[in-house]
Amino acid sequence: SAVVLFLPWTSPLSIFSIDATVFALLVFASLNTVVAYGAFAEALNHWEASRVSAVVALAPLLTFGSMKLLEATLPGFPLHEPLTALKTAGAVTVVIGLMLTALGGRRARSAPPPPLK
Repeated sequence: SAVVLFLPWTSPLSIFSIDATVFALLVFASLNTVVAYGAFAEALNHWEASRVSAVVALAPLLTFGSMKLLEATLPGFPLHEPLTALKTAGAVTVVIGLMLTALGGRRARSAPPPPLK
């Protein structure tokens, strides 16, 4: 497991030295992970795997948006992530890929069957 691999470089007691805001964000991120895996499993029960994958691919964009929101609401909190041309191109590529996935699945299902010979 990765925990065993990274354990020598950790200092678990440092959690007691963080402030309340960072601790609240840590708790939120932990609970969010549990809820997200539950939602992912439930989505697989109701949607096609390709649709679920398309939604999961939005996670980096949502993370970036959340970071920008936190940066705006908590001035001085060290969250700054510069938006470079490469990051913008990556985000645009993800969105285009998601659109093609969503539209491609609809076209494949709605196309009429080939004529019988």
